[in-house]
Amino acid sequence: DDNDPTEVLILSGDQLYLMEMREFVLAHRANQADLTIAVKPVTREEAKGFGILRLDRTGRVVEFVEKPTSEEALDALALDESTRDALGFEAAPGSLLASMGIYVFRPEVLREVLVGSPYTDFGKEVIPASLGRHRVRPYLFEGFWADVGTMESFYEANLQVTRPDAPFRF
Repeated sequence: DDNDPTEVLILSGDQLYLMEMREFVLAHRANQADLTIAVKPVTREEAKGFGILRLDRTGRVVEFVEKPTSEEALDALALDESTRDALGFEAAPGSLLASMGIYVFRPEVLREVLVGSPYTDFGKEVIPASLGRHRVRPYLFEGFWADVGTMESFYEANLQVTRPDAPFRF
């Protein structure tokens, strides 16, 4: 608040990725969003470990479920072909959109959602509370991204970037 920001960028500390943040913020502005969530298409099995969102055909986020496990929930959240095509998303049929834990907020919206609330978790509380009240949009990220929040995923991500066919070079 002291610096009167136009946006607040929130980054997760347990991920490895290479993202141009300027593009992310510019997309947030272009969509006139209150909150923009960086997303990545994932498989049904991968979806069980992430916050998964559902979009309407205009690209607005209309549902967010943290770590869905039931087959019914996964079916309801799957990115349907017409929405995928309308938004120009490159994703395999049946894909789900996972939150990467990277967000851009308008400061007044973040303040409204947090001040005086008991919320402590973005995926379980802040994002679901924002839906329907604010313009929440996705930002489809197409580059390398790995969640390194477990020892196993940290180890695997480190191995990936050492291979000759590494997903990116530092």
